Amino acid sequence: MRASSKFALPGGVWLLNRLGNHARGRLRTGSYHSASTSCTDDCSHLPEKERLYGKDGECPQEWAEWLSSAGLIPSSLLFNGSDDVLKYMPESAKVQTLMYYLGIGDTFTPFHKDLCGSSGQNLMCYTEESGSSFWFMTEGSSAPAVADYLHKLDHELDLESHVLTVEELEKAPFDVYIAEQNLGDLILVPSRSCHQVVNHGGVTVKTSWSRMTVDNLSTALYHELPIYRRVCRPEIYRVKTNIYYALLQYTKELEHCSKIEEYPSETLLVALQEINPNQVSKQN
Repeated sequence: MRASSKFALPGGVWLLNRLGNHARGRLRTGSYHSASTSCTDDCSHLPEKERLYGKDGECPQEWAEWLSSAGLIPSSLLFNGSDDVLKYMPESAKVQTLMYYLGIGDTFTPFHKDLCGSSGQNLMCYTEESGSSFWFMTEGSSAPAVADYLHKLDHELDLESHVLTVEELEKAPFDVYIAEQNLGDLILVPSRSCHQVVNHGGVTVKTSWSRMTVDNLSTALYHELPIYRRVCRPEIYRVKTNIYYALLQYTKELEHCSKIEEYPSETLLVALQEINPNQVSKQN
């Protein structure tokens, strides 16, 4: 999915000037060292002696406003959108999922799944010198096979510690889909899809966010949380709490419908679509 480059978000120098020393994220090097640091602190050391990859940085408010108001991305794909039950969490328990990534050629993200079975969205906002990113992705149903394959290579998928080589991908007993992400491209990552990202060429600036649907909550509860307990990984998204608050909201919606003395079938359908648009569309 591609949004016109005319509407691409500002990046590069604007991002550094806008965020200043208040923005912190994780930086990864070619040796896969990871540390929490200020973006501008490390960029000030250029010209570089090693390739740095800034990830999980908090996006400027302008970016969030643009995504919500530009009208280029369907509301069902937006953070806190019509299909995202994370918005039902109380403010004290909400998790920031809108992040930015600042990379350059030969930096990477290891093979992993998005947190707690969530659905991921990644938009390329800015590039320099033909920068792009290559995505290597599997089907969500292949997650157990991917985990078994990485175990044979002495790695744990859910610890995000290994980048598969071309030779390892070629020998993999599951399908791998490859896509090149250029300026304006929006990558959609299905729930439990295992993927790694390799940056190519010049500077790339991406923004990413996660959504949690009702189906994703079910996947997280029955498939992802047991794995997290085994590898001692924090779940971050508080899945059971999210289920509780989503049920509270859906109960309020149904109670509102029950108070209407006369309501035609069209009214009920609209109400049900607001509660769970995907499920209603499947039944129709």
